[in-house]
Amino acid sequence: MLSTTSITISLQVGNLAEAIAWYRVILEADPTLEPVADIVEYEIHPGCWLQLAIVTRPSGGATIRFGVLDLEYTHRRFRGHGLPVSSIKYIEGVITFFDLIDPWQNQLSFYRVLSTE
Repeated sequence: MLSTTSITISLQVGNLAEAIAWYRVILEADPTLEPVADIVEYEIHPGCWLQLAIVTRPSGGATIRFGVLDLEYTHRRFRGHGLPVSSIKYIEGVITFFDLIDPWQNQLSFYRVLSTE
């Protein structure tokens, strides 16, 4: 089984300010963090994050993100199975990740949070 360190569930929204206001009512909280522009995240349970993100592609699928200990190994393993993974992307000082789309147009994203020290 894939060994995960955390899970992030991403919901695509059209207007981030309106979504934050709406989820403030539901969650009774403001976002825990804003890792990059157009994305906010709430830690809704230790290791479980809800992410609100501006729509960047046509809707039609969900997104689930898996935090992993060894991102490069996971990327190599998936490529070895012939899965259509993206290249590994780096956001300096924040995160490194890659994505793939399943046959039903759901996006799976695998990430490792970079040390902030």
